[in-house]
Amino acid sequence: MSSHSLNSLEFWNRFDGELERAKKLQVLVGNDLNKMNLVFDCNEVWGFNGDPIIVNFPIDAEPCRFILLKLKEKNYFHLGEIKIHINSFHMAAF
Repeated sequence: MSSHSLNSLEFWNRFDGELERAKKLQVLVGNDLNKMNLVFDCNEVWGFNGDPIIVNFPIDAEPCRFILLKLKEKNYFHLGEIKIHINSFHMAAF
């Protein structure tokens, strides 16, 4: 299995008049889907001016295998674009 050292994550909201649907966005990362770490927690409407949300990671952040995007409430979930920037690629030893 492989893990990646993340540099940053960028998220753009949709521009079709449904911006409020992503106002409860959460971003979690980790190597085990049962033990994910919350790295971003939003509670407001975002993306009015077209700017993305950017989540930066420290250079010494632990490499991760999974990135989970979810909403804290029941709603339709759709984003305009997602970019994942990595620092390095790690292979687990067997």
